[in-house]
Amino acid sequence: MEWLLENSEICWGVVPYTRFKQPRWVQPWLEQLDRIIELQLPQRKTASAIRNRYMVDLSQIVFGFWMGRGGGVTKTLKYALQQRRETHAIPIFLSADKASGLD
Repeated sequence: MEWLLENSEICWGVVPYTRFKQPRWVQPWLEQLDRIIELQLPQRKTASAIRNRYMVDLSQIVFGFWMGRGGGVTKTLKYALQQRRETHAIPIFLSADKASGLD
């Protein structure tokens, strides 16, 4: 996020519901965005997957920050490849304390 701001890049965010239904820890990040798209999807398990596909469909380049587990990031990167988008998986390594939530 800091790099985008330092380089005067435009940054959008897409949330599956509304901005105010996002967790409290996300709110400061949302305030830094140039635009927030609220999909206002029904509350269900598939809402994040629908949001992720929406973002891929609007993108030419897709970055996924991957922590070595399957799940939403892996599925989104696979979808991006299927849609023939330029795709980058960036590994994230956390210390044992951060991974366990003790940090």
